[in-house]
Amino acid sequence: MKVSVIIPAYNEEDNLKELIPEIKKIDISHPYNIGNGAAVKSGARTAQGDYLVFMDADFQHPPTEIPRLLDALKEYNLVVGARSGRNLSFRRTLLNKILNSLAGFLVNKKILDLTSGFRAIRKELFLEFIHLLPNTFSYPSTLTLAVFKAGYSVKYELIPEIQRRKKGKSKINLFKDGILFLSLCARMIILFDPLKVFLPVSLFLLTLGFIFAVYQLITKGGLFGASIITLLIGIFIFFFGFLADQIAALRREIKYK
Repeated sequence: MKVSVIIPAYNEEDNLKELIPEIKKIDISHPYNIGNGAAVKSGARTAQGDYLVFMDADFQHPPTEIPRLLDALKEYNLVVGARSGRNLSFRRTLLNKILNSLAGFLVNKKILDLTSGFRAIRKELFLEFIHLLPNTFSYPSTLTLAVFKAGYSVKYELIPEIQRRKKGKSKINLFKDGILFLSLCARMIILFDPLKVFLPVSLFLLTLGFIFAVYQLITKGGLFGASIITLLIGIFIFFFGFLADQIAALRREIKYK
């Protein structure tokens, strides 16, 4: 099994000296920091291995866990090292739980760790989705959702003892990047399964419009602006969602035909 290990790094030289002692200098680098996801994509394009292992440079996941991921990759298309929550801050743990729950609802699967940067995948499959991945820290979320919605199998390997960052400081802003993660989740689901997003919104607006309409009929004896506009928007989003779903289905049919 020929494997390439890809470690996106920015200002992590102290950690890299311990994580990969044999690396004396970086042979491939960007002229400036264009993002964690961009570094990952560059690494994947130039990797020589048929299998790719991604991990962060902060020592959260020990390299000794790599064989577990590769072993599971014999049966699954994507294997993710899931963090148990130990040694993570309360805010990080809470944000991860919210994102995991939302993503699980969108893909109808149980997701243990949406944002884990420790994962293994076949290079061929990774390149299939590389054009969808952002240049930011949210590439793991996007990749997981894309793999799920494309019908591939995902395996979570629980890593019970997550280590704290040894050196350096995380570049992730919980509020800013949390909003970005949510928007990317919506974007990926709209791309693969639009009705998951448009149908709930449409039903909510139709229900709200119906309540407004009943209230206006009882209190004012007719329908007026608020109820009519809300109902029309709900109907529009409903049919727009079905149109988007048909386009997504045609795109998948053309791609995998």
